[in-house]
Amino acid sequence: MARPFLTSAFILSLAAVGACGNKSEPATPSLSDPAHAGVDPTNPGASSALPASSADPQGAGGAGAESHHRQQKPFPIHSACARVVTVIFGDDPKAPNAGRRTIAPDSTIDGPRNADGKATVWILDEKGEPLPMKPAQITRGMKQLDIGRSCTTYDAH
Repeated sequence: MARPFLTSAFILSLAAVGACGNKSEPATPSLSDPAHAGVDPTNPGASSALPASSADPQGAGGAGAESHHRQQKPFPIHSACARVVTVIFGDDPKAPNAGRRTIAPDSTIDGPRNADGKATVWILDEKGEPLPMKPAQITRGMKQLDIGRSCTTYDAH
């Protein structure tokens, strides 16, 4: 009686192998595969990708568009002064993180703009103190800052 059981077990195993055969089952798409990145493996007909308008809330026209500014073009600062002039960039000339640059006599350097295209430039005296005059306020439309021969005047245009 062991024989019929052995025969049926053999037939069942052949049926299982025959069912597998060479027929390949569709593979579940990998989420790391760029071609299937937006496919939901539990529902291959549906896409989990967000529409382009909501996929990047920081993009152009999005709520955070103001936080992404392209780099502003620097503006030239020319010194007609006969000595080395030191300038400081920023609202507070005494701040430890204020940018400080020197300009050789009759030469030009590039001044940095902030994200909205503006800059504040202070001229320092020979003792390293800001001159008592107001700092130069550079706006987006201004192209250059000229420091005069007296080393204490400027013209922003």
